[in-house]
Amino acid sequence: MGSELSLGFSLPQQHNRPSPHTRGAPAPRASLFPLSEPAEHICVAAEPAEHICVAVEPAKHICVAAEPAEHICVAVEPAEHICVAVEPAEHIRVAVEPAEHISVAVEPAELICVAVEPAEHICVAVEPAELICVAVEPAEHIRVAVEPAEHIRVAVEPAEHTHVWL
Repeated sequence: MGSELSLGFSLPQQHNRPSPHTRGAPAPRASLFPLSEPAEHICVAAEPAEHICVAVEPAKHICVAAEPAEHICVAVEPAEHICVAVEPAEHIRVAVEPAEHISVAVEPAELICVAVEPAEHICVAVEPAELICVAVEPAEHIRVAVEPAEHIRVAVEPAEHTHVWL
C-alpha cells in the first residue's frame, strides 16, 4: 500500500475514484490500490472520504488488518462514521487473525454497527474481550458472542434497549 498500516491510521484522500458502493457497476477493487502484505489484503478508499471499502477474495469477505494483525482500527472523517461494505452492501463481514478478535471503534465508542450472515448474528470482540458495544438495526435486535461465551456485554441507544446474555 506504500505505507504500513498501524493502529489509528488514516487513509489519504482519494479523488476521482469510482465508488465501490455504486449499484450496477462492478467494484474495481484490485486495480485501485496495490496489494499490501500479505497479498490477500487489499485496501481501497472510496469517495466520499467517510466511506472505506476494504475487500478480499471472495468478495463477501472483508479483511482489514493493522499492526499487530489481530487488531483492526479503521477511522474515517468524521471519526464517528465507519462504513465497510461488500457486495451486496448490506452485508458486512470483518475478520482478523485470530478470527475471534475484532476491534472496531467509532466515536462515541459505545456506537458500533456490524452485520454478518445471518444478519441477526453478530460476533465482535474488543480489548478487553469482556467489553463489547454493538448496535444493529432495528436497535432491539442484538446478538453478540465472545470467547469465552460467558462474557458478553451489549449496549445500545436508547438505554432501555440493552440485552446482556451471560
